[in-house]
Amino acid sequence: MRNINSLYRLIKPTLVHKVQYSEYKSQDRNHKPTYKDAETIEHVRVDITETYNQTSNSETTTISAVLFMYRTLTTPFKRLLEKSIIVHGGKTYKIHKVVDCTEPYSDNVFSYEVELIES
Repeated sequence: MRNINSLYRLIKPTLVHKVQYSEYKSQDRNHKPTYKDAETIEHVRVDITETYNQTSNSETTTISAVLFMYRTLTTPFKRLLEKSIIVHGGKTYKIHKVVDCTEPYSDNVFSYEVELIES
C-alpha cells in the first residue's frame, strides 16, 4: 500500500532502542528453559509500564513493556517466540505475547507488538 511508506518515514525517528534477543529453545532435563545465543535487534521501540499495587498486607510493583518492531525498519525483522528473553536497559524480560499487525486491506505483516513481562 502506497501510504505505508509515508507512515514508515514518520515512525523511523521513534525507533531509538536496540535489544538483545535470546530465542527459547527447550527445557533441559531439570525443566529449566534453554535459549539460543543472544542476537541484537536494532531500530525498535520499548515502552515500559510500571504498575504499583497495594493491599492491606503487601505492596507490589509489576514492570511490563511493549516492544514495537516494523518491517523495513527493524533489523532483523522476524516474528519472535513466546517464552524467549529480551534484555533492554539492563533488565531481563520474558516474551508473553506477540501480536501480528497487518496492513489495511492485505495480509502483509506491517509490524509486531511484543508484550513483555519482567522476569
